[in-house]
Parts: sequence; C-alpha cells; structure tokens
Amino acid sequence: MFDISQTEGKELPSIGVNELSDGVEGYEALFDALKATCPVPIAFEDIPSGAKGYYHTEDHRIALQEGMSQMQTVKTLIHEMSHERMHSHEKEKPVEERLSRRSMEVEADSVAFVVGTALSADHPELKLDFSDYSFGYIAGWSSGKETAELKASLGRIQATASEMISEIEGHLQELQKSEQLQAVDEIDQKAAAMEPVKISVVAEPSVIDKPSILANLHKEMPKTQKLAVSKGKEECL
Repeated sequence: MFDISQTEGKELPSIGVNELSDGVEGYEALFDALKATCPVPIAFEDIPSGAKGYYHTEDHRIALQEGMSQMQTVKTLIHEMSHERMHSHEKEKPVEERLSRRSMEVEADSVAFVVGTALSADHPELKLDFSDYSFGYIAGWSSGKETAELKASLGRIQATASEMISEIEGHLQELQKSEQLQAVDEIDQKAAAMEPVKISVVAEPSVIDKPSILANLHKEMPKTQKLAVSKGKEECL
C-alpha cells in the first residue's frame, strides 16, 4: 500500500478538521475533468483504515473512500492527485533528501485548496469551498515546520497548483464544447424526425374560365335579338 505519509484522513493532527458535506453543482463534468487530468486510474473502494483516499505508489492508482459527499470527494481527489504529481518518487531519493510527512501533507492539501479556489473563481457555480477541512488540516501538519521548509513548500505548491488549474480548465472547456455539440445534434435529429406538414390548396378556377352570364344569355337569345344587342353595343362605343 501507499506510504502512510501520503494518505489523507488517517492519524490527523489534534486540531479540528470538519468533513465536507456539501454537494457540487456540475459534479459529473468536474469529476470527468479531474479524471482526464489525472495520469493514473481512479476508483472508489471501502478503505478499512478510515482514510479518505490514498495513492498507491506501486500500482500507480488512486483510491477514494466510497460514500463521501461530492465536495469531500473532489477535495480528496485533488489532494491525492497532488501527491501523485509531487511526491510519487520520494522513496527513490536518499533518506536525508526525502520530504517529511508533514511537508507532503501540507503541500498536497494546500494545492487542493488553491486549485478549488481558482476553479470556483472561474466557475462560480461550482462553489468549491474546502476551508472547513483544509484550514485545520494544513495548520495541524505545518505546526513545528521551519521557515525555510515552509518557503520551499510554498514554491512547489504554487508551481503544482498552476499546472493543475491550467490542465483542469482545458478539460472543462473541452467537455463544455462537447456538450454543446451534442445538444445541437439532438436538435437536428429531432427536426429531421418531424414529418413535414402538408397543406392542401384548392385553386379557384380562373376568371377567364368562368362562363360569362352575358354570354349565356346571348346564346339563349333569338337571332334577331342578338343583332339588336350588337347594334346597341356598337352605338354605345
């Protein structure tokens, strides 16, 4: 299993940490964007230790505790993605060069907080607020750290958060475009499936085709009367 120093939620410092319970508007799209950003598989499972998540260094995968709220799930996933990106090769370093557990936990949760805040600034509907959890978590793990160590962590936090924000934003935009194209296709399909409305138009006979009343009378008149009528017509002209 992954080193305990890179699991979230177990053996927390004594300072208060409140589990997040809110939902996230657009959760499915955001989770898909996070999965697309993450280079290793992500799966939900029942973690016996009680940890909210972990990154397995040998299997190269992330596990999330099943049954958590959407807000806690998103926060934990970004936390573990940060571990994968920043700390996956710590065990390969000489012991004296490895980061302490405190440093790794501070860095991972700080990145999660910065990423969540930045995404909410660009997408207000997300309302990703990790403060109830992250403030206590970061304060507890940073207690006792030297100033130089904190400064070094700050540089790694800024660089990693910037990279992740850019990548997640790109995937969110791609998903949004895909959804828009799908909506247009559905409209086109519905329009094509509609039967055209047939309008029957009955044309009236042309005025030229209508028999003249005067002509009918003329046919019925005796020949002598026809001549009189003709002479009368000429006189009128």
